[in-house]
Amino acid sequence: MCKTWTSTNHSKSKIDLSNLDTLNLISTNLDMILANNNNNFPILIDEWQNEHKIWDFIRNRVDLSNKMKNLF
Repeated sequence: MCKTWTSTNHSKSKIDLSNLDTLNLISTNLDMILANNNNNFPILIDEWQNEHKIWDFIRNRVDLSNKMKNLF
């Protein structure tokens, strides 16, 4: 089993950062990660390790609020 398959089966939505269109869209407005999700949590953010700006954004959001458990 691969990590993406396992993660996909445990998440309710997915953002694939290996898709250049998605990456370009998200990179211009990081709040879109949360805003356009329609409460389909947890979110799988695939290939995040290549995008440190996005990882820092999510990590900081999680650190700011205890209410954000199990979102990512």
